[in-house]
Amino acid sequence: MASLLASHDWLVQPWYSQVTITGADSLADRNLTAEPRSSSACEGTTLAIFPSGSDLRIHLRAESWTAEPLTGDPRLDTDAVTWTLQVPAGQITVSDFESAAPCAFELPGPGRYQVRVNAFHTDTRKLYDDALTRSSDFDDPVFQNEVAMLTGRELWLLRLWPTDG
Repeated sequence: MASLLASHDWLVQPWYSQVTITGADSLADRNLTAEPRSSSACEGTTLAIFPSGSDLRIHLRAESWTAEPLTGDPRLDTDAVTWTLQVPAGQITVSDFESAAPCAFELPGPGRYQVRVNAFHTDTRKLYDDALTRSSDFDDPVFQNEVAMLTGRELWLLRLWPTDG
């Protein structure tokens, strides 16, 4: 039976509608040639997620598990995709466009991990665009309130567990 070891939550600002997660010691080598599946792609030590495309910060949650966790959440907007991520650093780091220092999440140790990527509330871009059509003034308090309610609404869940293969 799988047990949750640790979790961490961030509000992350995507860079050109992408958030990069790496298991390497630095974010320097993070170019992907892998084809995306269900709004994510993974190759070697790099995982990329492709949020809805709004200019808003997203909620990113990373969870470390002892073994493969259960699946089948009916609230998912996209089908879950599982990737194999190399983690020689024993931690993953998450890029954030607004912060000079990447966010880090410690794992039980270095090695290969399966990472299941789930997405919730990926209609945030549409809701943001709808708010823009209702107000042409970014300083309008009604618009600012709508933006505040949408910030962090889009949730990306990363569940990681060690793999032998």
